[in-house]
Amino acid sequence: MRIVPASRHPRLFRYEMVFLFGLLCGAVLCLYVVGQQVDRYHLTVKTLTLENAKLQEEVRALQDKLEARSAKPVVRKLEVVLVNDNLDAFLQAEIMSHVKKEARFLVGLPVNSLLETHRALVRLLGNQTVTVDDRTYRLALRTLVVGETVVLYMDAQPAAQPIP
Repeated sequence: MRIVPASRHPRLFRYEMVFLFGLLCGAVLCLYVVGQQVDRYHLTVKTLTLENAKLQEEVRALQDKLEARSAKPVVRKLEVVLVNDNLDAFLQAEIMSHVKKEARFLVGLPVNSLLETHRALVRLLGNQTVTVDDRTYRLALRTLVVGETVVLYMDAQPAAQPIP
C-alpha cells in the first residue's frame, strides 16, 4: 500500500482542514451546551438550598410554638448586635457568625438558668479574639439581655487598640 503525498492532492489537505475546523467547532459547541446545563443545575441547587433553609426555619418556628405551651420559658432565639459602626459589612458578618457559633448552646436552655448564671455568660462571651483576613479583633460584651430572645451587644476593635 502506497501513501499518497499531500502535494499531489491539494484537495485532500483542504478536506483535512475542514474536518479539523468542524471538530473544533463541535467541541466548542459541546462545551457551551454542557456549561449552560451546569449553570442551570447550579442555580437550581442554590434555589433549592434557600427554599430548604426557609422551610427548616418554618419547621423550627412551628416547633417553638408547640414548645411555647410548656410552663417554663426557654431561650428560642439568639441575636448578636455589633455596637461600633466603623467595620465593613463583610467583617461584621464574620464577627456575628463567630459569636453566634460560640453562643449557640444558649438556644433551648431555660431562661431561669441563664438568669442565675449570667456572670458566667459574661465571662465566657465577654473577652474573645477573632481572626478575619489575617487581622485579629478583640470582642467585648457590652450588654447581655436575657429572655426568650438572648441579645448580645458586642464591641469589636482591632487587637492592637485597647477596648475602653
